[in-house]
Amino acid sequence: MQARFTLMFLAGILITLLYVFYGELNGAPDRAQWQTLAIYIFFPALWIFAGMLAISTLGNEGLARAIALFSLPACASIAIFFYLYLTFGPDSVTLFVEEANVNLRGTTVAARMHVYAPLIFLCGGIFAAPSIISQAHLRIIAVLALTFAILTSGRSALFVSPFIGVTILAIASWAGGMSSRLIFAAIVSLLVGTLSLIYLASYFNVSIDDSIKIYFEDLLALGGSARMSQTEALLLSFLEGGGLGVGHGVSADLIRDLENPWRYEMMIHATLHRVGLVGFIVYVLPFAIYIFEAFRDLFRDRLPVYRRFWLGGGLAALISTATNPYIEGFVLQWMFVFPLLDWYMRRHPMRGPNIQTRRGIRPISALKPTHT
Repeated sequence: MQARFTLMFLAGILITLLYVFYGELNGAPDRAQWQTLAIYIFFPALWIFAGMLAISTLGNEGLARAIALFSLPACASIAIFFYLYLTFGPDSVTLFVEEANVNLRGTTVAARMHVYAPLIFLCGGIFAAPSIISQAHLRIIAVLALTFAILTSGRSALFVSPFIGVTILAIASWAGGMSSRLIFAAIVSLLVGTLSLIYLASYFNVSIDDSIKIYFEDLLALGGSARMSQTEALLLSFLEGGGLGVGHGVSADLIRDLENPWRYEMMIHATLHRVGLVGFIVYVLPFAIYIFEAFRDLFRDRLPVYRRFWLGGGLAALISTATNPYIEGFVLQWMFVFPLLDWYMRRHPMRGPNIQTRRGIRPISALKPTHT
């Protein structure tokens, strides 16, 4: 399992090096090539090392639970941001963003904050495996806080992530048998979430109907006219090149970023444009195998809670790459690396710190996970 992961990672490195060289032949600037080597090779290697170090310290399950708890301070930062912005004005939130970008469109609200990106992962993961947060009161707070984040984000990817998580939770519940306790907990969670959503919407004078309408309009438009133009230009470049790609660092006819003309938001189409169909398959293969095998175990009721968290978060993050270049950002690559790392090391889990149980001292990773 670890050997297969290593081989696929090495294949991705080989494709990157080949298409960096090809891009150089097609006139790609040196700065673009250095960026590509960092984004596609150096940064993922750092995250793999960091993930292995974290797993060796916390254990496979301990790392998932620790990351899930980060949803609380992440959502708290959003609440503080809006309080300061609405109370003291844009100058009071420079600690969060260099330039406040808040859109109060009548009965809708949206803000641009970096924290919304990792919340796509956390929202998908927590809704897929609520019990990843052990303490019941913290679990309820997390669900309410994530609801608030979704309502104020204005991001279609974050709006979709809880539906991904709930779908995975529903499959797990069906595969494991619906217990009366689980049904009761689901009804209570749905009721609490709905009431809290209505209260928050009323407090901020936000129309839920208008917000949902805008989200679906963005989804149907694949992110808006600017992203649609990128899609057309990138696909045209892919087809004109015979499906072979033009190389890393080479721009299409449409330029989205004047400072970095080789960068695009539509990652699927940009990858086809850069490395062609074969390179795209090599890059996608580890994720495709992971999702297939994880869902296979999910339907067989063999996926423990913490791996359901990785699946929900990882799948939400992957879907968001259709209209966002999150996978190219160093601070966000953990969302894509950690689920793969845990999955491909699952037959040889690292042991985390020992804890005291009724059966004596045992490592966290050895504890039997719950299925609620």
